Amino acid sequence: MVQDLRFSVLIAGILVTAVSGGIWMKMDAPVPAAATVEALTPDATLPAIETSAQAGIQHEGPNSQTPQSDGDVIRDKLRSAAMTAGEAYALSPCDSTTKANFVAAVSAYAKAWRDKMGCGFSGCNEKKLQVATVAFSTPFDQRVHDSVRTAFNKGGISVYDFPPPLRENVSMLTRGEGNFAPACSGARAER
Repeated sequence: MVQDLRFSVLIAGILVTAVSGGIWMKMDAPVPAAATVEALTPDATLPAIETSAQAGIQHEGPNSQTPQSDGDVIRDKLRSAAMTAGEAYALSPCDSTTKANFVAAVSAYAKAWRDKMGCGFSGCNEKKLQVATVAFSTPFDQRVHDSVRTAFNKGGISVYDFPPPLRENVSMLTRGEGNFAPACSGARAER
């Protein structure tokens, strides 16, 4: 009985294959055939691999370790301080000194950004806003924003830890208000 079932399945499989092949042929579908293999020759219009690889290698230089910025020395110091403080807070969110340093560095960065925008009670100056957007959108600024967001994600800090005039700018940096819950409430409870 089992052998009869196996035989029936085998016959059905052969029949389906034959019918499918017939339909395939009737549709003038391509039939795979053995092809001769030809040796590939390099295209003369493309650069050689060695040349293009050498062009992609970055050479060590005075700016090789410096993140890309707009070249403004004062903003670069603010960026560096905010990024370093964000990294320090992310590593040690329970330290009150680290938190104070983080708030001070990010406040200075946010203040420079706010001042560059030229916004006031009557709104924002469109030209100043465009200049500020360009000045604070460098790859270095993106790294600062990432560092600040990482620190905020550790908890224990929110926009309400910053001076009121800067809270909106800090909120834009972090894409939110932060986490009110202490970062190390469990560690403090154990002590």
